[in-house]
Amino acid sequence: MQKGNFIQRALQFAESKGFYMILGLCVVAIGVSTYVLFFTAPQEKPVEGELINQPATEPKVSAVNPVPDVKVPQEQPTQPAAPEKPTEPEHSVSDVPPAQTPVTEPKPVVKTEPPSNAVQVSGNTKVKTPVFTYPVKESQVQREYSGEALVFDPTMGDWRTHGGTDFACDEGDEVLAVLDGVVAEIYADAMMGQCLRIDHGAQLESLYCGVLPQDGIKVGTKVAAGQTIGRVGDDVLAESAQECHLHLEMTEEGVAVDPLSVLK
Repeated sequence: MQKGNFIQRALQFAESKGFYMILGLCVVAIGVSTYVLFFTAPQEKPVEGELINQPATEPKVSAVNPVPDVKVPQEQPTQPAAPEKPTEPEHSVSDVPPAQTPVTEPKPVVKTEPPSNAVQVSGNTKVKTPVFTYPVKESQVQREYSGEALVFDPTMGDWRTHGGTDFACDEGDEVLAVLDGVVAEIYADAMMGQCLRIDHGAQLESLYCGVLPQDGIKVGTKVAAGQTIGRVGDDVLAESAQECHLHLEMTEEGVAVDPLSVLK
């Protein structure tokens, strides 16, 4: 009795739950089939050098023969077109201005006056060779020209420059012009006595101190070398401690020079 009841209850259970049992068996069968298919089937090895899961249209890349590099041509920069040179307008002969002739100013004519020691010979000017002479005949130098050097002055008792040459002589001896020239000045100096200056031309002058002018000798008188222009006096107070002498000074271009260097 119990056995029959068990079978009946089993059948009733199967009828009521049979659908779900069948569905569970199907799920189990599908799971087993999937495991066998994916986990037990042999896997194919990919061909060397072939990419897996790539479309057939792509080229195969080989490790031995790689794809050569393809150089893409670069675009050359376009240079801007050179600007066109403007065309120069054509000039007709009438448009060209006439050439101007340079005007040269006439050079001023400089008249050169002959020196005072020049002479006229047949209309031509010839310069004589200058002839120098000592201002006193047969005279010895008593005191020399010192230039910028200081020398002892026996009259003043100190050291100072001596701007001329002293020629020893006696009072009343003749004083001679050392070179041709023109008397430029005659004056009296408190310290150097009676003075007479002669212009010899070429910016050379001579000054005689302690001389009494000869009669007829005045400013503007032309004299020749060796001509008597006066006589020695004894009125040079600045050199009164010395024996009687004639003091001679000479300048060239306004600068004092040694008279002996000119009279040689």
